[in-house]
Amino acid sequence: NYTPFGFFIFFFSQAFFLSTRSSKAFTEAEKLAIDLEHKSQRVEETTIELKQLTENLEIKIQERTNELELANKEIDKLNKIMKKINSVSELTDVLTFVMFHLEKDYKFNEFWMLLIDDTKNELYTFSFVSPYTTSEKINAAKQIKISITE
Repeated sequence: NYTPFGFFIFFFSQAFFLSTRSSKAFTEAEKLAIDLEHKSQRVEETTIELKQLTENLEIKIQERTNELELANKEIDKLNKIMKKINSVSELTDVLTFVMFHLEKDYKFNEFWMLLIDDTKNELYTFSFVSPYTTSEKINAAKQIKISITE
């Protein structure tokens, strides 16, 4: 009677097949775990890179916004100056107004305007404005005439 021997072979073969399948499943699970770990690391790296890019973009946006705000303020300031200039009819008033803003906004301390006298072929001082110069020096500057030839 070979029945006990057949059962033994049957149980042994079943145990062998089950252990082989379990081993393959365990190996596959290890491979999947390693693959998942690599993908997780890539996701973390990508997340960090994305955060850095977002922060850099926010900084650039803020810098550009600041630049635009400064440019808008400058345009508004110049627009106000131009409105004032257009509302004044005397050239000396215009020059005084321009000098005031050049001094205030751009730290200019003198403003000198020369015009051409076609009849005498010379440049003459039309206006000289300086808050740091005496009226005597201003009058002396207004007396300057420069001969020009064509």
